[in-house]
Amino acid sequence: MPAQTFRIMAAFHGAIWPLLFVAFLCLLLMVWGRVQRGRKLVRFFVWQCQFLLFVTGLAMTYTYGFPFEFIFKGILALFLVYTMEASIGKLKKQDYRSFFIMIGGAISIALIVVYIGIRNLL
Repeated sequence: MPAQTFRIMAAFHGAIWPLLFVAFLCLLLMVWGRVQRGRKLVRFFVWQCQFLLFVTGLAMTYTYGFPFEFIFKGILALFLVYTMEASIGKLKKQDYRSFFIMIGGAISIALIVVYIGIRNLL
């Protein structure tokens, strides 16, 4: 992969993370407030962000030659997607105890993944 293409992909990958977190927060608030209008659109946007992060992260990991740190970050990101989706399901069912456990796990994993990403930029 040419260096210029890689830089664009890395910048795109870095720009999607904040969009994912903001969209997920909006989705949580919509589910909690039982807002139906626009919820499918926001959920689709969250899914698209997750897919784009997966594809660009996989391409960047391939370009770097599969270092352990990026593989670990990718596995944590997959767990992050799981905890995000599970927390939405728990909130829909009004199982608040499980919701707070899942959202706490999602926040913890998100902080670790973002820290690994920022550390690699420095």
